[in-house]
Amino acid sequence: MAHSPTSRGERAARDFLADLSRVRPGLDPFELLEGQGVVVRQQALEPGMSGVLARRRGRLVVLVNENHPPVRRRFTAAHELGHVMMHLDRLDDTHVDTVVARRDELSSRGLARIEVEANAFAAELLMPRICLLRDVPDGMADPYSVEEQVIAKLARRYKVSRTAMTFRLMNLGLIERY
Repeated sequence: MAHSPTSRGERAARDFLADLSRVRPGLDPFELLEGQGVVVRQQALEPGMSGVLARRRGRLVVLVNENHPPVRRRFTAAHELGHVMMHLDRLDDTHVDTVVARRDELSSRGLARIEVEANAFAAELLMPRICLLRDVPDGMADPYSVEEQVIAKLARRYKVSRTAMTFRLMNLGLIERY
């Protein structure tokens, strides 16, 4: 039975976290990348670019767009770590991730699936299911009745955007979809 890209990405992140023996909110994806021997740089990139993963002189290099908000940069770094952990054999020497996922010639080459997997990896790494199950208050079922402050508080604790937290809670079934 084939696994969905989301479940494969989440499983890879859980395995990675288990190997590190540290599942908790607020992990630093930049530090985790460097721990894998990846050179990480934050610098200005083209407006539509979130991050770049490249092989240069035998080393892996990740560039993260410094013009993006800190929470976006953290998600990008975690996403690129997902590629490092799962996709090095399927990526070109330079892999560019854009802010907006779009269907194009990359999708037809099967790369859309690896983007979903990398996003799922990043979501599980930054917002681990086991931690959210503990931290989400009882009674959070309807996003219209949930105090925005609760999602904002969780987003601050996990160092992610409110949008990322909302999607994560919806994907985990902890709040209903809009």
